[in-house]
Amino acid sequence: MRYGIKCPDLLGTPEAPIRIRNTLGTVDLLATLRNPVDRALSSYYWLMQWGFIPVSHPESGMGQILSGELQETYPRANEVLEYGLYVKHITNFMAMFGPSRLLVTLTEDWRHTPQSTLDRVTNFLGIDSMKDTWAASSSTKTVNPGVYSARRLAFLTRRHKYILLQYPGYPGKFLQPPTGLYPKIADKLLAATDRVVLARLFSNRKPQLTRSLRESLKEYYRADIALTSDILERDLSHWLR
Repeated sequence: MRYGIKCPDLLGTPEAPIRIRNTLGTVDLLATLRNPVDRALSSYYWLMQWGFIPVSHPESGMGQILSGELQETYPRANEVLEYGLYVKHITNFMAMFGPSRLLVTLTEDWRHTPQSTLDRVTNFLGIDSMKDTWAASSSTKTVNPGVYSARRLAFLTRRHKYILLQYPGYPGKFLQPPTGLYPKIADKLLAATDRVVLARLFSNRKPQLTRSLRESLKEYYRADIALTSDILERDLSHWLR
């Protein structure tokens, strides 16, 4: 049996490799990469949901992020684009742990060839194959789905005063559990109202980017996608189609 920690932010955090090495020593690393344009859109909505950037349609907000305007007031807006620049993040971990300690898969691997991808992971980790458990554990249901409804996002801004904290000397704000009886009750009530009531009233369909905005994002990532393709020795041209 192997134990691990799962945290999507670790790949894009510059300080993560040295902190992991200092805390855990030499470890095996798994990374799953997603089309960076789609990842940027999901990140945009996640940051809006939790109050790190203002609620705004992506045509406006993503345009401000591409131009660098939003980052001046909302430092964590930088994560929307930065975390999708995979080459620098992969090379940071490879430099610290060595290429043989990092296995990189793609989200489409898990979608199209789940069992063979799982076999790659178990072989890499040196544990028994999980063929018998895959069918029972796999599901097409989305885990921890995002919130894309503008009305729900606007309502959820009422939670932010209970769950966001700003530390002196650090840019931006960070999530925290609410403290005190009233903040805890208010936070749970707002979250429950969104989940039980608003989620049933409003569509949560992820918006489609306009062609011009999607092309702008693809152009932003074009060079990095080519370099990522070289490092992984895999054709990633479908990310640009």
